[in-house]
Amino acid sequence: MKRITTLIIAAAAIVSTAALQSCNNAPYQKTNAKNRMASVTVQALNNMSEIYSEIEEVAIKNEFDNALANVLSHQDANYNPVVVTNEELRQKIDIFNLYRIALHEYTKLTSAESTLKSLSPFSNACANITSKFRTANDSTLHEKANIINSYITSQRYNTDKVMNILINMLDEIWQKDSKDWNNLLNESFANYQLAVNNIPEDSFNEEKLAKYVYQPYDGKTALVEAYKLNLIKERYDYVRGFVNSQDNITTALKYLCEISNALLKARDVEEIDNDISKAEAALKACDFGQKELE
Repeated sequence: MKRITTLIIAAAAIVSTAALQSCNNAPYQKTNAKNRMASVTVQALNNMSEIYSEIEEVAIKNEFDNALANVLSHQDANYNPVVVTNEELRQKIDIFNLYRIALHEYTKLTSAESTLKSLSPFSNACANITSKFRTANDSTLHEKANIINSYITSQRYNTDKVMNILINMLDEIWQKDSKDWNNLLNESFANYQLAVNNIPEDSFNEEKLAKYVYQPYDGKTALVEAYKLNLIKERYDYVRGFVNSQDNITTALKYLCEISNALLKARDVEEIDNDISKAEAALKACDFGQKELE
């Protein structure tokens, strides 16, 4: 009996020691989670910037290819030139660059080894973001700019709360723009299919066509129809690669919002780390090396 009592006491001591060590490590674990969240958010911003740059290329290529298909199908002999750059897209990329600076300052403040006392560098970085928010044609951004400014003008404030607002705003910006792009891409792809299908058979040279159709077909009609389907499939694969990367960024941002919310509510750090790993995996799945259409 005495031996059993001794074992119980020893076990209790081990559990108490482990619990104490866990409590002692909790602040460090939370700090590490904040830094990981900031690092993954920077990667998300990098991928988002690539998408915003890529959408200009996709839009312009769609215009050129659709115009060519329409000319060949005798539907439209006129081509309306498109602008080379999109100022609204460039404005968002500028915002993402300012986000990176704010995240850098946030990481310095939350680092376990940090001895920084002043919030000014982080506040200034956030103020630059809100200034950009105010120039955007979006009432929601204006509203959030006011909320953030109400925090950063205080002498002391919760930097985690400000970062939480910024990350959630990043998700809102992305969701709105992604929806607009998807509508544009769907409409453009539908128009492209229609134009390609309406190209008359006599617009094709059978001898040249045979060099581009790899299926074992014979006869001009079969070659023409196969070539049209190949064009449509190539366009689909190109656009789908873009959309897949877009979807992965959407997933990562959703996790980042949940992570930021969880850090404010002192949720389980292990669960937060798992969500950070999921966000990292989603971003790594993005592929910006899609083959250009010939």
